[in-house]
Amino acid sequence: MSQLTDATHLAEAYERFWLLPEEAPLEAYQELAHAIGTLEATLPPATVTDTLEQTARAFHRQTGRCPFCGQPGQLHLAAATHGGQHDTAP
Repeated sequence: MSQLTDATHLAEAYERFWLLPEEAPLEAYQELAHAIGTLEATLPPATVTDTLEQTARAFHRQTGRCPFCGQPGQLHLAAATHGGQHDTAP
């Protein structure tokens, strides 16, 4: 597979993970987490970070929820990649 295809599959896996209902079986979370880890391992770290951030922003725009905490409102991207500040941009 190409890196573009792998990044697309990674973005789709992130979205599926974030959309799992809280009552989903633990195995569903574990299966997706494993798939995400496998895809992340095939890509350069910068591509993984870019894919995660772009997918998180798109998810936030579509749902109004932060994909990381699940709450409506502010998007909480990784502080380490944003100068120690949470990203509040849409």
